Amino acid sequence: MIFLTLPAYNEEAALPRLLDKAAKLRAELGGGLRVIVVDDGSADGTAAAAKNHPLAAEGALDLVPHGTNKGLAAAMRTGIDAFLARSADPDDIMVTMDADDTHDPSYIPALVERIRGGAGVAVCSRFVAGGVERGVNTFRKGLSRGAKLFMDALAPLPGVKDISCGYRAYSRAALDRARRTYGAHLIQCPGGSVQAELLIRLIETGERVEEIPFTLRYDLKEGPSKLRMSTTIRGYLGLRGIQKRARAEAKLMKEYMDDPPDASGVLVLTCTYNERENIEPLVHRVFESLPGASLLVVDDSSPDGTGAAVEELRSEYPRLHLLSRAGKLGLGSAIIAGFLWGREKGFSAVINMDADFSHDPVSLPAFVKKSAEADYVIGARYVPGGGTLNWGLHRKILSRGGNTFARYLLGIPMVHDLTTGYRLVRTDKLDAIGLPDITAKGYGFLTVMTYQAVRAGLRIAEVPIRFLDRQYGASKMSANIIKEAFWMVLKLRMDRRKK
Repeated sequence: MIFLTLPAYNEEAALPRLLDKAAKLRAELGGGLRVIVVDDGSADGTAAAAKNHPLAAEGALDLVPHGTNKGLAAAMRTGIDAFLARSADPDDIMVTMDADDTHDPSYIPALVERIRGGAGVAVCSRFVAGGVERGVNTFRKGLSRGAKLFMDALAPLPGVKDISCGYRAYSRAALDRARRTYGAHLIQCPGGSVQAELLIRLIETGERVEEIPFTLRYDLKEGPSKLRMSTTIRGYLGLRGIQKRARAEAKLMKEYMDDPPDASGVLVLTCTYNERENIEPLVHRVFESLPGASLLVVDDSSPDGTGAAVEELRSEYPRLHLLSRAGKLGLGSAIIAGFLWGREKGFSAVINMDADFSHDPVSLPAFVKKSAEADYVIGARYVPGGGTLNWGLHRKILSRGGNTFARYLLGIPMVHDLTTGYRLVRTDKLDAIGLPDITAKGYGFLTVMTYQAVRAGLRIAEVPIRFLDRQYGASKMSANIIKEAFWMVLKLRMDRRKK
């Protein structure tokens, strides 16, 4: 099956024409094509145009909406996730193109032929022999060619001439490998640079890229370009670093795939309150990333039905467990309940992680590997290889400042990230930490937990993580939580001076 995936923003006029062409091709292929329209918070009738098209009535079109406009990167992430969720055959292919009718679906069979021939990615290229651009002004031509020259200098992709065209085909196997390797941060770049980023990541996982000539019909485009120039340029500037990290991540993940850690005694713990949008993909990703592990969801009676969603998934995953609590009782007590449940059930180690994909399940094998030499493993943002993604300057300053403040005030500068919740603890060390006696309810709990682990003499290690801002749902961070953490550090400091 071919899945035509269309990121769309305010394409009410152009989308029906493009879908008509897709319907014609679908008939020629004997029904072997489905369409996924990712409506990225359009302010016009894009969603209605998709829902009212005959393809939708035939059951051959799925509309996946974003409540607000999130940009091309988020739409591509959603499109890839939607394809992988709907694809049932390992030979399925995802084709992406612009929804503004400048890309003609008639090139899809040629793209598919390249994938069937062994390519992981096939690109419609304006810059190979036979490629044509119609209606493209001089400035835009210079921009696309300049991007290629820029990439050649900073993050070269040998043999690929058109790095920015989004008209492509991907094999399911290529996207599966990429998601297992890079997880939730498969796509980081904002704006149009996302297309170059995807090529970088897929090439680093060993995929072959092939190109076919096509004619870009920019003369058919209605309305102004939606390309955000400053955002795209900012994205290109970050590609050198992304290529370097992608190479290291691909190498590390290959090691884990070739020699997966034994996770039979490991419990992954996540504490939830109103995470229904995240919980199903998170469960899938945890068991995909760490086969053999078990997963416990501690849910504080989420009004949005998170607990019910977990119950529905338990028939598919026998090692998935649910601990429901009567009301919103706080993160600290939820983590305590989860760790103690894990010890009671005989697990040797528990890995706590957030449920919103800010803690990427792709890092889980690294925790298990590191636990062979440590009692307490921290997923650290502020060590080489770690970092934060899509954070504003204010949040970066708050996080780094809070960590520095706590580390030096408490006398534990050897720990680089005190406030991350992504951590593994061996269950036979829980009493040494004094876990049930920690009274903090919010994120201050995490600082106290690490402080007491250091004081107890536990073997502590850190693994680098890439912290990605949540994709769905609302943040639970509040001013009261920050104040609690601040005063908790001061209290620990005073208690330390008394001893």
